[in-house]
Amino acid sequence: MNYNNLNQNDAQKLLELEMQLNAALRQILTPEAKQRLGNIKLVNRERYYALAQTLLTMYRTGRIRKKLSDNELKELLMQLTSNRKNINIRRK
Repeated sequence: MNYNNLNQNDAQKLLELEMQLNAALRQILTPEAKQRLGNIKLVNRERYYALAQTLLTMYRTGRIRKKLSDNELKELLMQLTSNRKNINIRRK
């Protein structure tokens, strides 16, 4: 997404959504886990938003009942990334 071409109204809405997302994630994650998620955001925004959406869905459906620690978040990341297919390219 190109943030440079947003008008002021859209930028304000986007900022409000981001603040709501952060508030929700603070309820779900410990500070260490929130920091790890922030690091993921710096590296890969799409993965961050996908993971944040997954966490919110899990929380809303009752699969998360307490704050996730950093180790629990790492385990969840491992589970989510292990579902992806490995692609091997061989050169001849």
